[in-house]
Amino acid sequence: MNSKAGKTGVCAPPFDYVRARRTRRSFRLLVALTVFLTLMLWFVEGYLRYDRSETQYRMALTLHPAQARPILRTVVRRETGPAKVPPSLYLEALAQVEEPDNMLDTYARAYQVNPNNASLVINYGCMLYFDGQHEEARERFREAGVNPPRNALPRYLEAAALAATLEPEADLSDLVALLTRANSSGDPVLFPDPLWHVSLPKRGARYNKLRRDTAERMATPLLHCCNLITGRARQSLERGELMDWDNWLEKVQYMGMRLMGGREDDSPPTMIQMNTALQIQHQALVLRGEWSKLSGGVLDPEINNAILRVNEALAGIAAFEERRQPVLAQYRESALTPLMLAVKTGLLLFVLYSISLVLHKAGSGGKRVRALPHVWAGKLVPVVGFASLLAVLFYLSARHHLGMVGEFDASAPYVWSFVLGVMLLLGLLYPMIQARAGLYQEVLPARTEGPPDTADGLEKAPALTVRRYIGVYGCLLRRYMGVLCGGFMVIICLWCISHRVVLGTYPFQMELLTTGLEKESAVLISEIQQHLRELFS
Repeated sequence: MNSKAGKTGVCAPPFDYVRARRTRRSFRLLVALTVFLTLMLWFVEGYLRYDRSETQYRMALTLHPAQARPILRTVVRRETGPAKVPPSLYLEALAQVEEPDNMLDTYARAYQVNPNNASLVINYGCMLYFDGQHEEARERFREAGVNPPRNALPRYLEAAALAATLEPEADLSDLVALLTRANSSGDPVLFPDPLWHVSLPKRGARYNKLRRDTAERMATPLLHCCNLITGRARQSLERGELMDWDNWLEKVQYMGMRLMGGREDDSPPTMIQMNTALQIQHQALVLRGEWSKLSGGVLDPEINNAILRVNEALAGIAAFEERRQPVLAQYRESALTPLMLAVKTGLLLFVLYSISLVLHKAGSGGKRVRALPHVWAGKLVPVVGFASLLAVLFYLSARHHLGMVGEFDASAPYVWSFVLGVMLLLGLLYPMIQARAGLYQEVLPARTEGPPDTADGLEKAPALTVRRYIGVYGCLLRRYMGVLCGGFMVIICLWCISHRVVLGTYPFQMELLTTGLEKESAVLISEIQQHLRELFS
């Protein structure tokens, strides 16, 4: 608009108010659409992508057992209609989080629905074993060994259940024969995978905990079996009875070797599985060394070397387990860093916007000022600042996912604070910058025609009041803080959507984020397998 002098002598401001209003509304619409799109994606995936029971089952997998229990009970109750049989998957999931008094009954219901599921049968057998029903557990393990896929683990567990039924002085020939058949079967060792949903990434604290719980459930009977055999062997060797213990202990040692995994068709071992396998080997090797000293007078050098290497591997696992909790805490803090920065920044911007709104309402003469054009600093600094903040968020997420937690994670809040401080400082000074540029002179009282007897024919209106200054300052500050609030919501939404698309999870899904131990444990397990494979090959 071109400014033209009116009849009253007041100059019309050279600003397009209609365009300014459209720009403000377009920006608000952009922010609202971005936030709505992000919330819609999260809601649709979490609540509308699958049917109700599947959605609740998926949700329960990532919750604490006490929280998941009522949800899964509801799912099982819903799926158990007059003509319905609840899926064994839901029953097994409920059994794993059920109270001890109801756990076996729930497993039994799941087993009746799907008796051919090897993973379910193995878990059910372990629960029967822990309940003292060793004969029933042995039958379940035998069934799991017959059902596909081919797997040597049920045979080892069957031997463990048999060992639990033996009397203190019973003959161990059948037990050792069962171990021998399992060793010579050539079948892979497949530990059951924990119950998980196909849409959830197989990583994170929750999934790793479920894997460790499953491995520990299988490892306990195997260790008891080993303890029984080695305990009987120790008693015989203390009495000087050599018998055929070296051959039998070699079978136990080979069982430990097979439980380590390492073959192409074996399941990836967990640290608990590796520790159990090494403990079994260590006990067998120590007693084989005692047997060699009793039979030949000296300790077999190969057995001694094997004991040393197994001890080294056990020490490595012990050191890894000692630092597990500190590392988990470090990575959890790393995952929380961008979230806390986002929350604190959002609260700060909201407070500043509220203050500017109060100033605007407390003053006067502010609405027309919103049409003022921005100076170059008011455009460049927010754009560069938001790009920098988004880059920090992306960088922190990438480092956490790749397991690169380090010094930058401690300095990232300072970088963030510096960028945010520059943006806020400009916002506080922005009204003064526009004043120096002479961009809101239209809000000042204009010169009006005075009486003819005045010196220049004109007289000035009264000076600008403090209340009017506050209103103008509050209006411009509110406009700038509104831009910061809206822009910040946009970059947070972009971060969440990008995180979901690239990494498969949202940044606030803490239980599904990488713990940082996956790579370290995989490297350590590979080194141990290679170290001992060379020894016994």
